[in-house]
Amino acid sequence: MRNLIAFLLLLPLALFAAELGSKENPLTIESVGDLVKFRNAVNDSGLYKGVKLANGAEGLFFKLEADLDLKELCGASIGNWEPIGPFEGNFDGANHKISNFYYDDALTPLSRDASFFRTVFNNTKDTLVFENVEFENAYIHLSKSSSGFGFFISQVITGNVLVRNVKIELHAIMEAETSANTGYSAGAIMVNTLGSWTGFYNNEITGTFEFSNGGLYAGGIVGTAVGPTSFEDNTVNVNFILKKSKNPNVGGLAGTILSDYTMTGNKNYGSIKMDACEGYSFIGGLVGANPSLVSKKIVSDNTNYGDITYSSAQGAVGGLYGYISGNSNTTFEKCTNEGGITVNKLSDKDLVQVGGIAGILEVSAVTDLVNNGNITVSGITGEQDVGGIAGYVRPGVSSVTLINSTNNGNILVDGGSGNVNVAGLIGTTAEISYVRLVESENAGEISVEKHEGPIVQQKLAAVPNGTMLLGKDDEILENSSQPQVSSSSTNNSSSSSSSDLQSSSSKTIQSSSSTTGIVANVSRVKFTRSGKSLFVELSSNSKNVEVQVVDVIGHKISVDVKRYGNILELQGIPQNGMFIVRIKSGSLDKLFVLRN
Repeated sequence: MRNLIAFLLLLPLALFAAELGSKENPLTIESVGDLVKFRNAVNDSGLYKGVKLANGAEGLFFKLEADLDLKELCGASIGNWEPIGPFEGNFDGANHKISNFYYDDALTPLSRDASFFRTVFNNTKDTLVFENVEFENAYIHLSKSSSGFGFFISQVITGNVLVRNVKIELHAIMEAETSANTGYSAGAIMVNTLGSWTGFYNNEITGTFEFSNGGLYAGGIVGTAVGPTSFEDNTVNVNFILKKSKNPNVGGLAGTILSDYTMTGNKNYGSIKMDACEGYSFIGGLVGANPSLVSKKIVSDNTNYGDITYSSAQGAVGGLYGYISGNSNTTFEKCTNEGGITVNKLSDKDLVQVGGIAGILEVSAVTDLVNNGNITVSGITGEQDVGGIAGYVRPGVSSVTLINSTNNGNILVDGGSGNVNVAGLIGTTAEISYVRLVESENAGEISVEKHEGPIVQQKLAAVPNGTMLLGKDDEILENSSQPQVSSSSTNNSSSSSSSDLQSSSSKTIQSSSSTTGIVANVSRVKFTRSGKSLFVELSSNSKNVEVQVVDVIGHKISVDVKRYGNILELQGIPQNGMFIVRIKSGSLDKLFVLRN
């Protein structure tokens, strides 16, 4: 009997030990020393508090139990922070603070990973959660050739990941080499999203980002969203300063979005100042460029308060978006710009599209958009398309309907020469059927002063190759309502697997089994590298297969695709680096992350 009682008394302790690292009983981090031990155990698949952290601590839960100051661990006279990961667990900061993160690639020139967590993989069915932590006085300086940075998490490669209730104060300086022609991405939370779904909820970002030279895709939250992403109730106050960058895409929240996404209830207070950049730029208070016409998106109840000052030769500049594109799967509604926009002369070859909401608009119907910010365009000597809502409407849509949208900002075109198209709502359009204005109005003043050259000035919209329609139309209003896309519905729209490509003469790589069962006729995908070609073998001869290839910052890679039954040959695949292959066939829509 005594033995039985002793056993029963010991049983809860045994269960407690067995569950260490679970959601109910997470592994705790109570000091800087614990943080170092945790990092080393993750990086080396070692033991942490008696628990083996195999496969990047896959599926385990960790909780911060104290404020941590990293000043004795990393700094100018000490060395750089060493990132955690690759990581596959959950992290709860329990509302504690981590201070004085430091990274300068001059100290460790061979390292390029300026992040707290390295790459995150999620190979479980659950969503990994990173939450409730504050970073104070974080600093990053990159002066060598670099692919950029994602401060909190470098990037998400596979599965679903949620980042919520995270506060970050970050001061980042990137001085890319002037000879660098490749682009880089940067974001306070993440450099890019490649997984099945990534969510950013209730985060607060503050600080300054200074960039010079090199291509750039930068946002206060994420540089480039490649996989399905949700932005909800985030607040960003990051001031961007750009000099001599090349073809930059910059936004208060995201530089570039290429995927399905939702963006609701977000606020940006940070300013963007851009000077002497090369090539065409996309600059927006929320997003630099969202060029994916077919992606599903909901954009609702977002506000930009930050001012934009733009002094570069060519570009699209908007209070919310530099460029936004979307078809009938797009909802764009109830958004406001309060920030002022100033565009100044840089050269004699200027080409600018400027809008209070979007520099370039390519969405068939928008509702309840308001611009309260003043727009000033000074001394431009080339084409100028300026509007209180949109500067220019691209021909990706056959028509545009503005419903209950208003411009209250004053528009001034001051001096300069060249062609000017300016209007209270839409500066000008390409060849489209019509612009329909339903209960939309301009309440701001339009002024063109001391300008030399042709001027097309309209109170509402200029539609040179179409028709402007005013008033209600029941059929158009009914058709303009858009289907809804919730964050939960995007979670499973695609999934990713990671494979390593070898540059040997012939090497076969089997993709992970996560592709099984998505389409009955395509249950397996296999990759083979042979010389300069990548062969993609499908498990059956499925019809209508589409292949897209992009690099990790979202650049489309032009490849020649040849088909031999169920074998696809992709010619022109990069010989070095990491890239993403997207395969679409029927309901199959999957991303495969590959690296040479």
